[in-house]
Amino acid sequence: MAVDQSSRLNMTVYIESLCKFSKEFVQNQLRPIYDEIKEQINIKFVSFALMEDSLREDDTIKFKCLHGPRECEIDLFQTCSLHVYRQNQTKQAEIIFCTMKFHHNYTLCIDELQLNLPEIEKCTNGTLGLYLALNSQREASIVVGALGGVPAVIFNNIIDPVVAEYSLKDLSAVVKRRMYLYYSQFNSSGDMFIE
Repeated sequence: MAVDQSSRLNMTVYIESLCKFSKEFVQNQLRPIYDEIKEQINIKFVSFALMEDSLREDDTIKFKCLHGPRECEIDLFQTCSLHVYRQNQTKQAEIIFCTMKFHHNYTLCIDELQLNLPEIEKCTNGTLGLYLALNSQREASIVVGALGGVPAVIFNNIIDPVVAEYSLKDLSAVVKRRMYLYYSQFNSSGDMFIE
């Protein structure tokens, strides 16, 4: 049953592209249930979860990612790709699934998913990419700091350590419970659901 996008439960997933635990979570917890939940939930992905930034003497910003420069490169690619496809949640999920699987050669995803490389490169090589990376890092630092690491999951922008911990163990059960609690607040007539 499809749910109007504005009435959906919101889930935010914080990851790092070269984090073993992020890769396992995406491949083993999120990917298997995605097709089942994609029409009932809005999913936002945030890379750069544990990035640090610093201002250089020449007024440029230097990024430092936990797993090295390659992770910063992949995280920026993910962030810009997600931005280019910001109106297409399924394409965003495919980008994350692919780049987390082929992190050693994430460029395979460009052809496999028929991504708009010129637009993505315009972002990664320009100030937009910098802006998006900094925003992702700042948002993630609050959530990830409160939850103790990545991957991290929150629902409807509420930081709940218990829900986040259970999400990493059994995302399917947590999502079903969160959807039940969220949708039970609406009237029983089913007005929020579309056929």
